[in-house]
Amino acid sequence: ILSLILIIPIFVAYKKRWLSFSSALLVLLFLFIGFLQYKIAITPPDSLNRLLYQQVKMQGTVIDNRKERSGGSSLILKGAAVSISDPSITMKGRILIRSWEDTFPQSYGDMVRLEGKITRPRLPRNPGAFNYRKYLARRGIFATMTIDDVSAVRKIGTGGNVFLRWVHRLRGRIETTIDEIVPPKSASVLKGITLGDRLEISEDIYNAFLRTGTSRILAVSGLHIGIIAGWTFMLFNPIRKLLRLKSKYIAYIPVILVIIVYASMIGFRASVVRASALVIMAIIAVALDRDTDLFNLLAIAAMGILVYHPGAFFDAGFQLSFGVVASIAYLMPYWERQLERYKGEKWYRRVCYRVLQLSLIHI
Repeated sequence: ILSLILIIPIFVAYKKRWLSFSSALLVLLFLFIGFLQYKIAITPPDSLNRLLYQQVKMQGTVIDNRKERSGGSSLILKGAAVSISDPSITMKGRILIRSWEDTFPQSYGDMVRLEGKITRPRLPRNPGAFNYRKYLARRGIFATMTIDDVSAVRKIGTGGNVFLRWVHRLRGRIETTIDEIVPPKSASVLKGITLGDRLEISEDIYNAFLRTGTSRILAVSGLHIGIIAGWTFMLFNPIRKLLRLKSKYIAYIPVILVIIVYASMIGFRASVVRASALVIMAIIAVALDRDTDLFNLLAIAAMGILVYHPGAFFDAGFQLSFGVVASIAYLMPYWERQLERYKGEKWYRRVCYRVLQLSLIHI
């Protein structure tokens, strides 16, 4: 209702050229629409309460398969659960399937069928503790099911997105190759650095990363996207020159494609989506001969994530990822002015300037 009421004053203020006032009202409009979309997204299906602790038949498509640090693995299915009782009750949506002992062999795109009891995710035992139920609700998951035997999950077909199925197969081949040519301990670290998979890293190695302050390299973020984009451009730009293609923008097309494939392989985490969107939009701006503004690019990336996934706003990863980049964009011009006195023509002054610049960014 408030969103609808705001539309008229926004239009009137814009027509009268009260741009600051209309912009402020427009921000409120987006906030109200965002709250509405978030409320709709975290509202469980009406039929959930009638299916709780009942035996159901579940059929759906695997949209995620991950190992759990506490042991076993979990599947996220998108499909329908139908009660065995008469009359039957149907609930459509996402359900988390958990195995505490074994690893599910299924992967993205597999259509499966199984039976079990529907339960709700657990609530925190103490006030202020991590709320697992709300965490899953932000991802559109309102029900869970525990499976004792992973063989009870039977594959009946293939579905999902064709591109994502190919990306997941590619990731599987990369993991297999790493396991074949690299020793186990090194393989776990390499998969953590390149694919963001930290579950196989032993506790002593991970603690060593924490003690040395280098654990950030195990979290795929803008650094990884920048390296991927830079090396892809350095690879394809000489090829463009060998083929005598005049437009240098042709070398940007493979960069965008590789970034999209890599982000899909990692799993569209907030930091990865933010970095990927920034690089792709910056490339498009260069191709269109437009100036870039980091705050505008950040806002577009954030809006894109929140439109698709409103619950991301409350995730620490989303808040820290965008907060850190916004802080760098705001503070670096000030630090650049302070570093002006270190600039110079001599090589050691240029090196000193770059080292200080990189240090300030990471601080």
